[in-house]
Amino acid sequence: MKQHAQASQNRYAYSGKLICARHGTTFHRHVYKSKRRGEVECWNCKLYRQKGKQGGCDSPTIYSSELDRVLARVFERVAGEKTAAMQEYIDELKAFAAQQDNGAALEKLVQQIGTINDKKEKLLELTLDGALSKAEFKRRNEQYNAQLAELEAQHTALQNADCDLNERIRCVEQLTKTIEQQWNANCGFSREMSRALVDHIVVDADETKTKIYLDICLTLGAEYHAEYTRPKKKDHVLSFEEFHISQAQVSRLEKGALEHIRKQI
Repeated sequence: MKQHAQASQNRYAYSGKLICARHGTTFHRHVYKSKRRGEVECWNCKLYRQKGKQGGCDSPTIYSSELDRVLARVFERVAGEKTAAMQEYIDELKAFAAQQDNGAALEKLVQQIGTINDKKEKLLELTLDGALSKAEFKRRNEQYNAQLAELEAQHTALQNADCDLNERIRCVEQLTKTIEQQWNANCGFSREMSRALVDHIVVDADETKTKIYLDICLTLGAEYHAEYTRPKKKDHVLSFEEFHISQAQVSRLEKGALEHIRKQI
């Protein structure tokens, strides 16, 4: 992620990620400056930047601060889903490990190996006493060696199965802790996370341009829909609702715009 951040097109976290629902074009960055609010980073459709609303595009202006708040909520949900899924996986592994009582099987194999070794010793005694020919000794000894090799392989496999399962549980538990630590270190959100996790966001609005719709497609494959009403008072706290939607519902693009996006991304 940090390597890609060096590229000019990825200079800003939301560069190339905002797509106009009406034209399939990307949003371009702009900074508004005012004495009251200082510098405010925002985004407009490429056609608006080129031609304005008349003859260009009247899609809404999107503020980076709004995107931050929306994506912080989305990432919270993603983290919760991933953590829950990993914990479920750990629990299943532990339950499976509890069911795999290999102690009895290992003990039985040890007994069988001991029996074969006893037979080999007896075979050698019979040969030394002249009760068996060298040819017969060789034939039977090879049979016993083959049986021993098979039993020892089974014994090793059972031992490794226990070790592999315990190691897998340990690794997943450690991964879960690492994710939790990284998440807490970033207070649950950072624009670097947006740069890495967001594939693209399709932007649309109602006729009044106060109701904003965002279809958010993550690099993880998850898709979310966010919509919020932009209050008339600019200092009002942003409020919105977001909910997961299916692949069939995710796009608000007009006909032909989706293909245009795919060529750009």
